[in-house]
Amino acid sequence: MDVGYGPVGVERRRSGAQTREITKCETLQISAFDRNNIISMVVFMKESDFRSPYLTLNNGELFPAIGLGCAQLEDGGDIDGHIKYALDKGYRLFDTATAYQNEDILGAALRNSGYPRESYMLSSKVPNYMHGYDAAMRAFEETLKRTGMDYLDCYLIHFPRAIKGLFTETWKAMESLYEQKLVRIIGLSNFEIPHIEMLLSGCSIPPMLNQLEFNPYLQIRELRNYCREKNIAVEAWFPLGGQLVGAKGPQMARASIPLLENPEIGRVASKHGKTIAQTILRWEIQSDVVPIPKSTKTARIGENFEVFDFSLDEEDMRALNALEQDFHFGPKDYQLPIDN
Repeated sequence: MDVGYGPVGVERRRSGAQTREITKCETLQISAFDRNNIISMVVFMKESDFRSPYLTLNNGELFPAIGLGCAQLEDGGDIDGHIKYALDKGYRLFDTATAYQNEDILGAALRNSGYPRESYMLSSKVPNYMHGYDAAMRAFEETLKRTGMDYLDCYLIHFPRAIKGLFTETWKAMESLYEQKLVRIIGLSNFEIPHIEMLLSGCSIPPMLNQLEFNPYLQIRELRNYCREKNIAVEAWFPLGGQLVGAKGPQMARASIPLLENPEIGRVASKHGKTIAQTILRWEIQSDVVPIPKSTKTARIGENFEVFDFSLDEEDMRALNALEQDFHFGPKDYQLPIDN
């Protein structure tokens, strides 16, 4: 998806896709979920939201340009406080998965936040062990119960698990959920070009998103270009790098310089008075990718959102583009255990 990003309050368009950066003087119009009786409702943006852009997906839904990854949330500690802080800061997208085993505490924290349900987006994923139509439908029902929600804003297939040969049947369940208005956005995660081609050849509703490992060390240009051609937006997990317990792969030892210590990114960050993490996130946003950095530290959650008050110039973008190493911090589909 080719999305333009500009200064605060400026609307830019390229190839029909659109990102609007909300200004202090306007409210954001969002159509209610009931497509049979479209209701226009106004979400009044708090001051912290004024710099938060939204992109338009291929089904017309608005989608925040950054989200909070919630894989690290664990029971215990001030979970409600972390989520409330993120909402106050301006986050509107919260990403989890059945595999993270925290859908219940995230759902509770969102419900306890005091924010109306329509003002934030909750995303989860079909677990790898519940592929196939019936299993995926059960997986969704269980996720709704755990989160305490009546619907999900976004539901993704976590991995294609191509070895099982069931992801096209799983997608039929996703289409059914979408048609029943139980999900506003359906999409993929960790799907590569052959998987997407197979899915598109027989689907009725094309995916709106593909969540992929993406950062300056893994730029997946061919896959991103393919998704753009198919009008599928790209989200980034591990946008700041990371470490996945049990991750395998021949490339795991090639990053000699940790991503968050890279001196070239540090040079660009110093130029703008920003941190390395903020510079990476801004590069990803300007690369038409939605980053979902994860953290349970309040200061880091706030810092990661402060990326809409500066822009990288062409020289900066080239500097980070040159850091490609084809380095995977996490596993690819074929590297997962067969029983996963």
